[in-house]
Amino acid sequence: MQITTHYNKAVKVSRAAVGMLERKVYPFNLPDLFPDAIVPNRIEKGSYEHALYLFYACSLDSMRESKSVYKRVRELHKHLDFSTIHDLDKSYIKWVIDKYFEKPKQDNKGGVVMGDPIKTFIENSQRLQAYDRDPRNIKGLTVEQTIENITKFRQYGPQKTALLLKNMVKSGIWNFSYRELPIKIDRHAIRISIATEVIEFPGKEEEEEEEVRFDLTVPYLSKLYQRVVAEQKINPINLNDAFWAIGQYLCKENNGITCALDCELGCKTRPYTDRKFTTILPSTDTRKNSRNLFNYKN
Repeated sequence: MQITTHYNKAVKVSRAAVGMLERKVYPFNLPDLFPDAIVPNRIEKGSYEHALYLFYACSLDSMRESKSVYKRVRELHKHLDFSTIHDLDKSYIKWVIDKYFEKPKQDNKGGVVMGDPIKTFIENSQRLQAYDRDPRNIKGLTVEQTIENITKFRQYGPQKTALLLKNMVKSGIWNFSYRELPIKIDRHAIRISIATEVIEFPGKEEEEEEEVRFDLTVPYLSKLYQRVVAEQKINPINLNDAFWAIGQYLCKENNGITCALDCELGCKTRPYTDRKFTTILPSTDTRKNSRNLFNYKN
């Protein structure tokens, strides 16, 4: 499959998204908009306890609603001291986590198809001992070295690694330059990039539209937005947050009227995706009220 990216369109979309965030137009005027930025009660921002919270919470932030994930981990934090997980009995950890998280989904053969929070917490607490049980020590001398360290932990692939890096820097725990940070290419960033034709899939005309795998777009978009951030001096944390909020609140309305009145990105479609967000139909517009919205006759 041929894949083409467009730098100028990526610049335009990035500036529009970050501009909405900076002017605090909807949804950026909502209180506690970013669930990963909410610090649990009785925890000081940027502290060891905050780093522990982010380390465990970010590991679970996929295939679930982000607001629900962080709310549940904040509740979990009230009953489970994250600094002592490695010393606790596994049955107690299971009992506490089962109170707040659904049992992991399984395939027909009984295999887990969504991250198991119990296994993730236990395995990562064990691996964290190599860093004196302190997530702050995962930081290397460079971003690249830090990424390599993070990916040694369970459930930390490239996108959640970028998420943890963003949150550790945003919270003042790590002091990397913003421009060094990778862009998290999640389903919101992918959908927006396809809808605004930042990324395209040119090919021969076919009767049926060809499905595109989400994961095929990630390296192309990651490289493209990294260039945009570096050359246009755009804060990647703001860009990550802007894509997430627009996708979570505006795109989720799935309504052309919302796009026309409340959003500045100029999406041509809202592409169809399967329920597991593994494939996408780039040209299929799923929005209501998306055709001839303002074609009034005098």
